[in-house]
Amino acid sequence: MFDNKSLQLASYGHLDYHYFQSFLNHFKNASLVNLNGDLLFSRDTELCSTTTSRLVSYQIVKKYLKLNPGDIFITNDPENGGYSYSKVFFISSLTTNLFLIWSDDISQVQFKIPLSPLVEAHKKNAMLWSMMIEPHPQKQSLTEFFEAQIEHYTSCFRATPYLDFLSEPDFQQIWFKTCKAEFDRQFDLRAQGHDELSLKYHDKLLKVALGIEEKQNSRTINIDFSSTQIADKMCAASHVIESAMIQEFVYHYKLHQFLSQPILNQIKLIMPPKSVVSKASPTGEHNFELQGVIRQALKYLLLKMNSPKKPEKFALKSEAQLSFIADSDVCAGFLLDESFALEDLTQFFKPTTMSMKENNYHGEYTVTVPSLTLDTFYLYSDFDHNKRFIKINHKSIKSGRHQLKENDQLSIHWKI
Repeated sequence: MFDNKSLQLASYGHLDYHYFQSFLNHFKNASLVNLNGDLLFSRDTELCSTTTSRLVSYQIVKKYLKLNPGDIFITNDPENGGYSYSKVFFISSLTTNLFLIWSDDISQVQFKIPLSPLVEAHKKNAMLWSMMIEPHPQKQSLTEFFEAQIEHYTSCFRATPYLDFLSEPDFQQIWFKTCKAEFDRQFDLRAQGHDELSLKYHDKLLKVALGIEEKQNSRTINIDFSSTQIADKMCAASHVIESAMIQEFVYHYKLHQFLSQPILNQIKLIMPPKSVVSKASPTGEHNFELQGVIRQALKYLLLKMNSPKKPEKFALKSEAQLSFIADSDVCAGFLLDESFALEDLTQFFKPTTMSMKENNYHGEYTVTVPSLTLDTFYLYSDFDHNKRFIKINHKSIKSGRHQLKENDQLSIHWKI
């Protein structure tokens, strides 16, 4: 329905980017893929990356189920393309050549959802609804969450001009050429070479070998984890680790708006089976930590490769993601090396101390609600544990689910 001239004009990178951004403006983390599973566009706005995980979820649906326009499947299974119980993946069909996959968080979900049809032919699956949502103590929160997701999908499905345009094979090929050309341009502006980094996290050896090179006009990025230790309880699926690495590469090469299949094809991974970075965890409890470790290691190697001066010795930095839950109310935040963000905690706490001095934040809070749940994903580092810590009633905490009651004390000390 588009002539070649209009397709060529539309393929100017920034214009296409705005097409995609407008189409996906309801979603924090989403991918558009074609029938082959080739990534057309990726929107990633959260610290917990699910870039590759979304593609894996799509491939599982494509392999075992029939996905038609008007269908939405859901899952949160960390052993089958998911991330954690509280992060739900939605796999949907918009047209026969355009598929939308996204993830979103709901803290009230703390149970496994196997791959299941949420919507079929634009109709909610009554059986799934009655089994998963109706009996739940937080029925209203779950209902609002899933109905909002369905509405987001429906708004995309109704955007007929966008669907027609983005589904066109000719448009997709021109877009892929635009993305590949931008990758080549950014690749040529940065250093090439080989380097590696070994580190221990919770007594597990992780070794990252990075190679960036151009041979016979082929530009490739190789990441090798061959010497990484075999997993026990501390582990994450390969797609979880790859998601974090891809986002670090996207940041380094300034390719946020161009991330698509031609760029993924230039990244080659070697991961030993059942290792710390390739074995899925039943609950995904260590995914946040290991993503942070790998992201920091890769950032250091890229900096070292591109810096005229040798950087300081690598030191792992603490990171944390927090979710406070009281009935249907949720408040979230994150604590990183160079920044932190906390939503308004006054709905759950009375602040007794809040200060920032010489980039050191110190907050003391008293719980004001009868019952409060704190979900914490925590990358703990011995390097800065005395500068960055979270305590409940004066005892340091790490990753996990923590229960607080009225008048309990929460302390946050974080060096920025």
